[in-house]
Amino acid sequence: MISDFARDPKLSDQKLIDQKLNNQALRDTYLLRKAVYCASFDPPTKGHEYIITQGSILFDEVIVAVSINASKKPFFSLEDRVRLLKCMTVSLSTVSVESFQDKFLVHYAQEKNCRYILRGMRNSVDFEYEQRMHYLNEKISEGTLTNVFLMPPKEIEEISSSVVRSCLGLKGWKEIVKNFVPEAVYEELSKRYT
Repeated sequence: MISDFARDPKLSDQKLIDQKLNNQALRDTYLLRKAVYCASFDPPTKGHEYIITQGSILFDEVIVAVSINASKKPFFSLEDRVRLLKCMTVSLSTVSVESFQDKFLVHYAQEKNCRYILRGMRNSVDFEYEQRMHYLNEKISEGTLTNVFLMPPKEIEEISSSVVRSCLGLKGWKEIVKNFVPEAVYEELSKRYT
């Protein structure tokens, strides 16, 4: 069978794709490089900011998804984390911030027509955890999602939300923490720990 393209060389690849994918949802699913970056972001750090920024360069669209872990008592409320992330990403037009709960990340990503799960990996401990999650996600998604791992630069590789929380309130914490978190997060922390 001769394809439409072979019959009419004037048809561009994009026109052919548009003809075959005239449904917007299908177009989004098959043409956009859309990723979801999920974490608890409690609080958001410069490491998170790096992954989000790099993701916005690599992908057409990035959804920053704040997950709710019922087994943990959050430091910041869900609303505060979403607000802070929106403030951090205001200049990134291809990034949106949402939240979800009571479902697997894979199912959330599929609902949002994402083909990629973006993850940050700081060290060998993260690697072992992310490797297990990769295999689980692959099994649940039946191979329809691709995990993309990014490593932060050396100067911020060991920053984590738990390290930030452990510094709060200690003498001289502001000088240390301001190097670990974006400005909006630092200002919020300064209000809470004056």
